[in-house]
Amino acid sequence: MVRKVFLLLLLFVITFSGVGRSSLGPSMGHEESKSKQIHKEKGLSVEASKEKKQSKGEKVEKGKQEEIAKSLQETAKRALSRRKDRNFQLTLGLQDILFPVVAELERKGIGIFGKCRLVTKPPRLADLGINWEIEDGMIDVYLKEYYENKASQGSIAEINENEIKRITYCALQYAVILGSAGLEIKKLVETVGSTWLGYVDLVKAARIAVLKALKKPNRSLQENMEIVKESFHVPCTFRGKIDSLLCGALIIDIRPRLTVWMGSGMQVYGDQFMGIKGSWTVSSAWSLDRAFEKLVSNSKTKKITNSVSKYVDKLEVQGKVIKVSLLKKKALEAARNGKTSFFLSFPY
Repeated sequence: MVRKVFLLLLLFVITFSGVGRSSLGPSMGHEESKSKQIHKEKGLSVEASKEKKQSKGEKVEKGKQEEIAKSLQETAKRALSRRKDRNFQLTLGLQDILFPVVAELERKGIGIFGKCRLVTKPPRLADLGINWEIEDGMIDVYLKEYYENKASQGSIAEINENEIKRITYCALQYAVILGSAGLEIKKLVETVGSTWLGYVDLVKAARIAVLKALKKPNRSLQENMEIVKESFHVPCTFRGKIDSLLCGALIIDIRPRLTVWMGSGMQVYGDQFMGIKGSWTVSSAWSLDRAFEKLVSNSKTKKITNSVSKYVDKLEVQGKVIKVSLLKKKALEAARNGKTSFFLSFPY
């Protein structure tokens, strides 16, 4: 009897346990599934929130970029407004651009310019010993007539030969340096365009080009100068006028300003330098350099223009005049068109 009761009790416990497990199992699974769904929904909610914030951030950033581009565009348009103003245009020859630079270097005593001083202290007939002035306001009429007669006859010029040599050799050295600089300026204008350059830009470019040529002049011009130098001989003769001399194969005009010619007709020094010449019409009221400065000085756009400005400074230190001018031009063009970036390839 006891054995039967024990077996029944054991069977009850097993049955109860099975029922318990089977009844509890589905309830716990449902709770777990529900919890996962809640977590999933929370995850989706967080992701959606992130995307919303990201989208909002992108819109804010896009708005800032558009504001910068608009500010750049307005600045560029103001800077470029007087670029083609015909009321302030100048037509300049190579001498007009180079001589202001030479005068500055002469005053500072730099290189051959400090020794010769042909621009700030141009040679006079009196320096050559041709002088009929007794004192201020008084002249020796007979002496003046004597020189005029000698000149009209093409006679040998009784002049200071050492001084005419000095003047001529100085002019030849100037010609090589200024001719070399002239080639750089011609290339600059051809590459960038005369309408993008003002008088200030050309003089600034000339200063860099002259200093560069002072150290390393164009080899071909240097060789040509040596040939020209060999054709100079004294004594000189008058060429029908007191202020015009023929010294070997070189024609030297002292007045109205010093000019040296080869007998073949090539101008060595004067408006041209070793035959290098140029004439351009540019603005006196506008400058690429100043326009670029206005563009990069805009405090709202410093973040965009700062890198361009630093690269310009680096190129200027290296004397890369053409690259600097092209970079400034492209930056202004891009800004005018509402762009905050541009691609630039250099032809030289």
